[in-house]
Amino acid sequence: MKLKNWLFFAFALLITAFSLPAIAEENAADHQELRKILSDVQNSINNKEFKDVEKYLRPDVLITFQDAEVVKGVEGASEYLERKLTGGNAVLKDHHLNAQADEISNIIGNVAIAHGSATQDFKFAAGMEIKLDSKWTATLIKENGTWKAAAIHMSSNVFDNPLLTAAQKNLLYCVLGGFLAGFLAMFLGRKLCCPKK
Repeated sequence: MKLKNWLFFAFALLITAFSLPAIAEENAADHQELRKILSDVQNSINNKEFKDVEKYLRPDVLITFQDAEVVKGVEGASEYLERKLTGGNAVLKDHHLNAQADEISNIIGNVAIAHGSATQDFKFAAGMEIKLDSKWTATLIKENGTWKAAAIHMSSNVFDNPLLTAAQKNLLYCVLGGFLAGFLAMFLGRKLCCPKK
């Protein structure tokens, strides 16, 4: 009985060992396509060619952007990017995205789950410039031989980031400015109200 179990285990191990290269080779083309999608989307966003991103999105895509705004659908995604990066009321004057996958995507059937890191350079219309490190996740579905994003999420560390550092620095300036203004007002008030006799 034990010998049969060992033989079955050895046979199963051999089958697995011979099938893994075929699975890896089969997924190699998918991984290559997913890397190309990431590169194309990044280049399109950096060049403000937002319509070029649409072909990589499912019609019902759900995206959570860096500012926690959630958009649904291809039109919502394009409208968000246009609103933030172009036109007279744009929040950003310029934006540069450098994204990469942290490891190869987890492919399960026709679903790929990808995650990675991104460095984003933001130039705000108000003049401030920051570099922000982010993490992203994406779920893609392969339909008719093509991968398209069903969900994308971007996030940054809320406890340690350049915006928080800038806010803390501004708070310090406000406190010091308020203290100095109060001291000056008290000094001038005493001079004006209580002149020396």
